[in-house]
Amino acid sequence: MEDQFKTDLDIIFIYPNGTNNVSVWIKNIGSSEIPLEQIKYCDIFLSNSENFCNPDFEAEAKPSWRYKLVNGEDDIWSHGETVELTIEPDFIMNGKCQLSFFLYNGVSVSDTFST
Repeated sequence: MEDQFKTDLDIIFIYPNGTNNVSVWIKNIGSSEIPLEQIKYCDIFLSNSENFCNPDFEAEAKPSWRYKLVNGEDDIWSHGETVELTIEPDFIMNGKCQLSFFLYNGVSVSDTFST
C-alpha cells in the first residue's frame, strides 16, 4: 500500500495518429520508482461512444500497445521521467475517446481526447 501512496502519474499529451492509433506521453510525478519490467503488467482501456478495447502488451495483432522511455537512461521509470505509449486499437477511433492507464499496483490516470 505504501507503493500506491508514493506513486502518481500525469498524462502530458495525447496525440491521435489519424483514426488507427494513438500516442500518449505519461510522466511519473510520484516519488516511487517504477521498474520498466513491470510495465507489461499494466492495463490500458480505450473507448469511444461505440467501441471499447483493452489492448494486449506487444501483441502481434490489434488491439496492442507498446512503450518506450523517452528521457531516462536505465530500466527504471523515475520521478520526472516520461514514457510514450503507442496504442493500436481494433476499432476506428472517431469523436470523443476515453483513455485509462492502470499501473500494476492499481494506480491509474485517465483523460479524454478527440480525433
